Amino acid sequence: MPNYKRPTTIEDMDKFIDDKTRVIIVAIENYRYDKISRVRHALNDAEAFKELVINDFNVKPENVKTFFDKYATKTALEDELIYEIRNLKSDDRFIFYYAGHGFYGDGTNKLTAWDTSDTNFSETTLTLRDILINPLKESDCNKSLIFLDTCSKYLSEEIVSRDAISNIDEKELAYLISQSEYCATYISCSPGEKSYSDENLQHGIWTYHLLEALRGNEKELLKEDKYITDTSLRDYLRRSVPSFISENTDIKDSQTPYAKVDTANSFIIHEIHPPENEEETETDFPSLEISSGRVRLLNRNAVSVKEASGYKSSHWPPDKVSASGEQFIRNAFEEDTSDEIQTVYQNTKEILGLRRKAIKKEIDIEGGVIENDIFNYELTVSQNNEYPAYAQFERELTINDLSQVSPEFDDVFEIKLKSLMVDCNVSEDDYEDIVEQFENLADSENGKVIDDDRNLTIKYTSVDGMVLFLNFNEKKIYITTKRNYRIHDFIERTELLINSISKNEFSF
Repeated sequence: MPNYKRPTTIEDMDKFIDDKTRVIIVAIENYRYDKISRVRHALNDAEAFKELVINDFNVKPENVKTFFDKYATKTALEDELIYEIRNLKSDDRFIFYYAGHGFYGDGTNKLTAWDTSDTNFSETTLTLRDILINPLKESDCNKSLIFLDTCSKYLSEEIVSRDAISNIDEKELAYLISQSEYCATYISCSPGEKSYSDENLQHGIWTYHLLEALRGNEKELLKEDKYITDTSLRDYLRRSVPSFISENTDIKDSQTPYAKVDTANSFIIHEIHPPENEEETETDFPSLEISSGRVRLLNRNAVSVKEASGYKSSHWPPDKVSASGEQFIRNAFEEDTSDEIQTVYQNTKEILGLRRKAIKKEIDIEGGVIENDIFNYELTVSQNNEYPAYAQFERELTINDLSQVSPEFDDVFEIKLKSLMVDCNVSEDDYEDIVEQFENLADSENGKVIDDDRNLTIKYTSVDGMVLFLNFNEKKIYITTKRNYRIHDFIERTELLINSISKNEFSF
């Protein structure tokens, strides 16, 4: 067993209250110059990592800074990283996550920025020594975690000056470890390998397993059933990523994560709070009566307009939110949205056995609809309000006949739907009692309750990361999950969760 320190290290590394942890997250999925290849799912990875540090590590949201795509310029990152690190105090913890292209060149490890140029590669990239290693060495902070989902192999296939590019060099990272008491660096692949993503996961494979580990979903890496240490995380990633690739993908190459940790001074990264017992706890709930047999599943995601079928390199993406910008976005994605609706239509016929006259199909510039007795599916495309050069895709699936939801039902749809909504009959008079029962449930299984009587809402997070949000004004229950459940399994898991918070028998 690693020689990690117990209570003192937990105090040092895990039990930080809000203002003691600083996080910077960088993700570059779409580069400014087309010569530099896209990093698939980098934005999704980064958003999930942000959710992790806020919800699981309890980091104050304003202490989490993100730099995505065009906001991750070389100048912005250099200024912000150095400034943030210089202001760290001795009792602070610093966490850095990066998803994008990285390499070793000009005698040092480097990361790319959004505006890295293929024609001036050396001068438009970030030096890891300058932005992380030296600032951390010179700061008062001695607690840092660095996560790099990156590799050089994609770059060496794209950039002409290949001799300037090789794999991240671990000697420089080892130097950082030697300078700090509690420091570890994790990298998605070993020298000479690629860092792969997976379309089913909608994540980089390494980041997906990193997230699952840090959420406490992988019990095999826990020490004493509750501690994630620097070495147990290293060993888990090194086992799980190659195993997943071998068993679940057609990838023939290898990807073996590696990490630089101080094995002589192993420390605790995070403490998981599992249920003290598995027995069902008796609760005395006011009735959470479900008022409709229908279930709605939701998905929202942002996609760069550069990925649209109708986008051409001569186009200039919109730089502000406007009616013309939205029209540009919708025109660019018109073929993609039409193809998605047509695919759902064809799959409905083939998988569910419906005939043409039993299916209503509509397609227009704003999206499309598929309706039938079993389900209604609506796709809407608009301009993203935060990133003007991105489309906002919203998908809503309403299931009218749950008896038809077999495991194969998922294959009708190309996109995973990770939020579920049902209508419920709740009374404002029961608010205090229901909050209390959620609190009792949280005590019994180490869940978490956030109640807001100003808006009459209750948010409950179970130990396995599923979130139930109850809105008394809307009379709706929203369920979200971090895992990629199939629809059939998601509904079953939702039923179990609602059963666990209501004494009444519940069935969809």
